[in-house]
Amino acid sequence: KSQPLDLSLAIAGAMAGLMPRQVSQRGQEGADSWDVRQMPTLINGDVRSKRCEVLDVGDFETPKSAGYRSRAEADQGAAGAQADFQEPSDGRYDAPDNWRGQRDKDIPPSNGDYSASDMSPKPCSEAPPRQSRYYLGGDPLEMMMAPGDVLVVRGSGRLVEIGTAGGFMGHVMVVINAPRRVLRNSTHAQHLQPVWPGDDVTELWLVSTIESTRREVGLYEAEMLLQVEAQSRQLILLGEVSGSGDLVINEHEAVELFQSPAELRAELRVDYMHEVIQEMKTVQASWSAFTAVRAVTRSADLKGTTLEKMRELWVSKPICTSVVICFWQRYLCKVAEAPLPSEASARVEHFWPGETVKYWSESFKSWMDAVVDVQHYDTSGAVVGYDLDVKKGAVAANIRRPMQVPDLQALDLILKYMPLKADRGLPGELMTTMQKCGWSAIAKVPRVFRVG
Repeated sequence: KSQPLDLSLAIAGAMAGLMPRQVSQRGQEGADSWDVRQMPTLINGDVRSKRCEVLDVGDFETPKSAGYRSRAEADQGAAGAQADFQEPSDGRYDAPDNWRGQRDKDIPPSNGDYSASDMSPKPCSEAPPRQSRYYLGGDPLEMMMAPGDVLVVRGSGRLVEIGTAGGFMGHVMVVINAPRRVLRNSTHAQHLQPVWPGDDVTELWLVSTIESTRREVGLYEAEMLLQVEAQSRQLILLGEVSGSGDLVINEHEAVELFQSPAELRAELRVDYMHEVIQEMKTVQASWSAFTAVRAVTRSADLKGTTLEKMRELWVSKPICTSVVICFWQRYLCKVAEAPLPSEASARVEHFWPGETVKYWSESFKSWMDAVVDVQHYDTSGAVVGYDLDVKKGAVAANIRRPMQVPDLQALDLILKYMPLKADRGLPGELMTTMQKCGWSAIAKVPRVFRVG
């Protein structure tokens, strides 16, 4: 006999009998799903049927009352959902390329932005990298050339032009000021139009030099007119402007730049250089063919020469190399005779990693060649010591630049940087010696780019 049916017990019993026996796992084929075609429902005490289904997608079960569909349709929908959200082998979830726009034809594929018509998340495209614009920033001659550098015009073998730029065995000059740029449309460029190479050349350079030349009496000072050739990047000598302002046009000759050694360049004393030039103007004789012959037949090696004998050679009749040799030997003597900086100023002076210095060794009671490895600072940021290749934790007061060492005599400096006799020496011998002593030869000017 039937008993009155408790509504809550009936519903609980019906649902308990319809639950799946096993909870499905993500990605597991054949995962249990359940489709209730005749789910009991009590409405006003009657048992009626309502179509309902639960589709298994991933780790969760989603009840869905999407109308009356067949079991095949339900299985097809579940397979499509799983295909759209597959887990890759590396454990990350990546939506396939066609995850949008194809399942809903009314929403076109997006470019990664969010819109009001489509608030579903989609892959965000990265902003394109900023495009840097590189452009030529001019020729950096003013950053490459310093007072005391040497310009070399290699010889073209013309014996008749010995003692001049482009003559037999070459010619050398000493730079005495920083180079000056002359732009094509400037007022100063109008005076240089006879020597200007062409409209495509936008700038030339004026470089003040001293030299000994067969064409002029005594020490000759002029401004050399140089061009940086666009394709070859060579320095080209176009002409010169004399002290009186006359423009002299030369045959175009390639020029090489010899930069002074780094330790000298770091402590250039332009005031000493100007003193040297004035002294040379008062005593410099004119170019001598006899000295040129001596240079061909004898070596200019300075070994075994005393400082007094070397000073006597400064007033000998010169050739072009004599000016370079005399200039630097006179300058190094002035540097050696200069007063030593006080200990207080030495403490605050900075020496940079990689720089060649002199270190005073208390153990050996002498100055030693050293290279800076590391700087040490105190809490205020002041340099208090250095690690050198010969001494760790060296005190700053015991470190000097080579030019500041008190017992480094003039002859020692000359033998290190310009060990040649001033009354002889061909340009080729001078160039070879300078390179051995740490001078840098630059045949081409680098092309400089700037970033916009």
